[in-house]
Amino acid sequence: YVRDGFSVRGADRGFEYAASWSLHWPEFLSLWVPDFVNTLDHYWGQNPFKLNSEYAGMLPVLLAAMAITLKPKSPWRIFWGSVAVCTVLFALGAHTPVFRIAYAIIPGVKKFRAASMIMFWFSFSTILLSALFLKDVASGFFRTLTEERRKQWLKGLLIAGGICIGLTLLFSVQGFVKEVFAGVLAEQGKERIFELNFSRSFLPFLWVWLIFTLAVLALLRLAIAGKVSAAVFTVAVLLLGIIDIVRVDFHFIKLINPKPYFYRDPALAPLVDEMRIDPFRCFSLPGALPQNGEGIHGLEGIGGFHDNELHWYREFRGDQQDRNFLSSLIGMNGEGQPYLRAERLTEGNPFLNLANARYLLVRNGNKLLTIRNRNALDRLSFVPGYEVMDSSRIVESLSSGAIDYRAKVALTIRPNLPESFARSSDATRSSNALPAEWQRYTPNYRKATVNVPSPGFLRISEVYYPGWEIRLDGKRTTYYRADLAWMALPIPAGKHTIEMVPHSNYLRYFTPLTFGVFGCLLLYWLFIGVIGVKKRK
Repeated sequence: YVRDGFSVRGADRGFEYAASWSLHWPEFLSLWVPDFVNTLDHYWGQNPFKLNSEYAGMLPVLLAAMAITLKPKSPWRIFWGSVAVCTVLFALGAHTPVFRIAYAIIPGVKKFRAASMIMFWFSFSTILLSALFLKDVASGFFRTLTEERRKQWLKGLLIAGGICIGLTLLFSVQGFVKEVFAGVLAEQGKERIFELNFSRSFLPFLWVWLIFTLAVLALLRLAIAGKVSAAVFTVAVLLLGIIDIVRVDFHFIKLINPKPYFYRDPALAPLVDEMRIDPFRCFSLPGALPQNGEGIHGLEGIGGFHDNELHWYREFRGDQQDRNFLSSLIGMNGEGQPYLRAERLTEGNPFLNLANARYLLVRNGNKLLTIRNRNALDRLSFVPGYEVMDSSRIVESLSSGAIDYRAKVALTIRPNLPESFARSSDATRSSNALPAEWQRYTPNYRKATVNVPSPGFLRISEVYYPGWEIRLDGKRTTYYRADLAWMALPIPAGKHTIEMVPHSNYLRYFTPLTFGVFGCLLLYWLFIGVIGVKKRK
């Protein structure tokens, strides 16, 4: 989707863009104690804001290190430990050479940002390694060690405890931490937030980390010495881990009253009922509804925020400011101040009409108004002719009226059509209305019957994407990108059934492979089972 350039993120935007929203060194230390910087209320890191934490848990990281130390020659433990380390180095973006190398040689990295999203692999690696260590303890592996090796572990655990105490004492000194991150705190307002967070959040939970860590180290010493069973050690680790999870999640999971967010204005009730019979879209003028609020009420919108939308639709709407949708609705007074041209709301414009924006939602004080756009095209409409033009000209042609969208669709490639369709390219404006009857309308399957007056094009007000499969009378048919962002297909006169099914362009190729792998695994497990039965006999 991104690689093929369909998305607005499909273009290369340079190294700084790709490296944005990566981890920074303050956030790196939050993998140790998440309250260091990754709190919603007191964030002072180098990203504009932070709504998540990459923290994997204090105990998994500790036990993962022990898992590798216990069996340093295990190739799998070395592998997963390396994955964890490389993941962190990549997630740090421009702060290490790893991301720069990946940016230069790995396809696709240039088109993404938020390198810290790869930290899911850090969590997976550390959890897996810590589980292997718990398995070692539970299976009695420490009892198989030589006396000398056991003494080394007992001594090493004491040293580890001393290091933890030293780190805690050192980072409890606010002046020391401020000196280490002086460059970050020099930014405006950061130092005040840091000081507030340090005393309120970081310092208390730094000592919680020390208590939990020392508790695990002490229990492990007792388990190695045979004074505590492996079951007691494992249960204690799990309980401490659960406490840590609940403590951290408390910052991010909160109960709220949903009613203010899902309240349905009475003015929307008739629209919801109408939507069940004949699909259409709404255009919310600024302040009418919360951003992307139409979907909450079972309606469809054409504006709002979508940071990964198809680039031809973003161009059609006029970027995220909806300039093209608003083009005829906003005027300027003598002082250069914008005002709403209320008399134009029922007229729409070519962009609103092509987008099937049947209703415009406007807020007048506390009252929500639903104004019908009488010129909006239906989701399925008819047009007799077509014109081929470069996609860069379509927006201007629609704005200026150079192309009459009710008489012709603007295609970007010349269709291969019978003679009857070629003659229709000179057709004049039609009513575009079709007696369409929707039999089913869901996100993954849509079916309708239409009665077409003459050969021409069925314009479908769904955003063009190569993953759509459109069937005409049960047979898959060719469709074209029309009017920059929408779809159209040649259709002969008469009554027809239209079906629309969206597919992933890539998943269909990997599905057989997935089932093939599952089949091989089943055969493998069956073979292992048979061998096991024979051995037992």
